[in-house]
Amino acid sequence: MMRLLVVGSLVTLTLAGCTGQVPPPPPDRADMPAVELPADRDEAAVISALRRIDLCAVLRTAATSAGVAGYEAMAFSPSACTLRLRGDDQDRVTVGVSGLDSGRRLASPAVVLGGARAYTTKDTTACEIWFPLTFRLALDLRLDAPLCDRANKLAAGVAAALADPAGVAARPRWEACEVLRRATDAEVRIGNLDTCTPLDDPNLRIDFTYPTDVPTFNAKRTRVNGVDVWLETADPSSGPFCSLSWAPVRGQFVVRVAATTCAKAEPLVGPVDALMRQPPPDGVPQEPLLYPPDEPDREFAGDCAFADLGNLPPRACAPHVGGAAPDSGDALRASDEPGGVCALARDAVTQEFGDQFRPVVVAPRGYFACYFVTPERVLQVEFSVRPDAAVSRLSGRGAREIEVAGHSGHVTPYNDGYRYRVAASTNADEPGVLELSVVPGPVVGAEVPGDAGDKAQAVLGDIVRKHFG
Repeated sequence: MMRLLVVGSLVTLTLAGCTGQVPPPPPDRADMPAVELPADRDEAAVISALRRIDLCAVLRTAATSAGVAGYEAMAFSPSACTLRLRGDDQDRVTVGVSGLDSGRRLASPAVVLGGARAYTTKDTTACEIWFPLTFRLALDLRLDAPLCDRANKLAAGVAAALADPAGVAARPRWEACEVLRRATDAEVRIGNLDTCTPLDDPNLRIDFTYPTDVPTFNAKRTRVNGVDVWLETADPSSGPFCSLSWAPVRGQFVVRVAATTCAKAEPLVGPVDALMRQPPPDGVPQEPLLYPPDEPDREFAGDCAFADLGNLPPRACAPHVGGAAPDSGDALRASDEPGGVCALARDAVTQEFGDQFRPVVVAPRGYFACYFVTPERVLQVEFSVRPDAAVSRLSGRGAREIEVAGHSGHVTPYNDGYRYRVAASTNADEPGVLELSVVPGPVVGAEVPGDAGDKAQAVLGDIVRKHFG
């Protein structure tokens, strides 16, 4: 995802070295269009909702609605569940909470299942579907078989079941990071409701499991801080390890505290046990739990959510809000204004590539550019105007000379696609370059189609004739 910044730095160096001119300074952030970035959901409300849901009931409901029979529901921890299909360990579906970062969402195909937004991936052994819950967390459904039609049907059933939480309700339960935070005052970051590690100590961990996991074959019974626990230590050859497990409330799940040494693990037993015997914290649950298709689940404004921006921050992109293209005499300075360069290329790009392409204003390398993106994210078209560079001074490895509407230029390979540079005037030595890049979109597996080159030159030809003739 760093490709834009790296290439951008190379372009800047090329311009400075080949033309002898100093590249323009980065635009003042005040010059960027003011955008209101979407707010993340209240994570506490989302966790409150999840603590009240029986995920095995969710999966059973989903299997029934998908017409799947002959399954067995198994819960190995309170906030996850697995269905064994056909009684075969190699054909299972598991659902639980996990982290799903912004970049992975951008790269994963998006679908709507059961009326909720979801992201999908597949390989030769599994199909996986994520339902976003916040900008960072997601409900993860994995089918351990390459049967994606079945996975989609089950996922749609999961979404339908979660739309009616009363039908899959469970008694509210504790969440691991809340317990660890209260017991130690440690700073934590939720990634899984049944496992938590302090941010400053990756060797300390608390887990919630079910009694079938305890005791292990080498566990010993002992008493710590007035609590009867199972003590397990690893073989000395595998390094220091201490695990203490017990069930604070009979018939509920088992708590396991693990650390490199028992001296670190034992002080947690008393505070954790006392907490677990109390009712879990109350709170207002998030409703609806899953994202509808039109609710932003990443910190980007409007169509910027579909753009590959590299490492640029969210405020470095803004949806283009329209406006007229600059007059011919001012067209060469279009990149000085946030919306000017989009106005130059908007009609030509949508005519050639399709009206599903939407312009966004970006400040990638010290000037304003326009990226054209789609919700499918399979192709990205990037346009800019370089007033201080001459096309005769710009070249690159593998450059092929072209001519567009009587203006000379060249095309070079760029980011698994192509970059076209054409002189703004009929004199290739004069400053002024139109730059159009056609690259794969950020979604996994995207490729530039074979006719993209002809469309790119048609776009440049239209811009040249209308604004630089």
